[in-house]
Amino acid sequence: MTFNSAALRTGIAGATTVAIVGLGLTLGATSASGAPSDSEIIAANSGTITIDVGDTAGVTVTVIAEVPGSTKFLPKSATTNEDGKVEITNFSGPVSVSTEQSSAPSADLAQTGSYTPNAAIYRGATVNYEIVDGQPVLVGEAPAPVIPNSDDLEKLQPIADFNFAPTSFTKGEAFTVTFSDVALAATGETLNGVAVNNYGYSDPVFISASTIAAGSYSYVVPVEYTTQPHTLASYDAFGRVVTAITLDGGVAKADTPQTPASLANTGSGDVAPLALTALAALAFGALAFAGTRVLSARRSGGNA
Repeated sequence: MTFNSAALRTGIAGATTVAIVGLGLTLGATSASGAPSDSEIIAANSGTITIDVGDTAGVTVTVIAEVPGSTKFLPKSATTNEDGKVEITNFSGPVSVSTEQSSAPSADLAQTGSYTPNAAIYRGATVNYEIVDGQPVLVGEAPAPVIPNSDDLEKLQPIADFNFAPTSFTKGEAFTVTFSDVALAATGETLNGVAVNNYGYSDPVFISASTIAAGSYSYVVPVEYTTQPHTLASYDAFGRVVTAITLDGGVAKADTPQTPASLANTGSGDVAPLALTALAALAFGALAFAGTRVLSARRSGGNA
């Protein structure tokens, strides 16, 4: 089964998107009633960074972050207070921090690809940096990102495309889920050596930790997630969602072997209006979602 978050990329200029005012960027939120607003999406995918430039007020600090799953960037600037400090909220992940005294990449340069990260933001947390010789230096330890609840999970922007298997499982029996071809949605770069933490929902519960190797990783889905619909999500060190699937509760164990049904045809290329809508309906198994918008996309032939 293939999950493709191309809706985030090809939908950038679409009519059913939410604009980030002033930057000309768009997020893949749909126009359906009750869809998250742009501010809700930014808030759900962001963290806060504090910058200390020394005891100097009035210094402009710029933080440039990647829009998750996109080749676009969001620059945000603020001026230091009388203590020489500034606090900026932006998308989680690697960011570029610069001051007016340093060789700061402008917003225009950032949008053409000259973004160079030298710091990081962690979802739902506050991280502290100070400027030393023109560069940000982490103060203390990096915080752990806050894992989202079910409501915020619907507003997260996935950063990766991926395949997963199996597409069916037995109710009441633990099984191993394997993700393959995990690659950045924005660039197609295969993820390698990236550590992820795997959680189960409805309330987020830590299941296990994994490391993506050459675009692949696996973990055991505990039996408690096989009897009713549950969502599984994997997050990177910054709290960005890398993969997410929703299990449909499985099929009851049969006395005799049964032939799994084929995948339902949901219409490839359709953008669904709801946040946690199925990417493609599976006979017994998992459903993949794309945050605030879902692109129905599956391989022809019905089987993963």
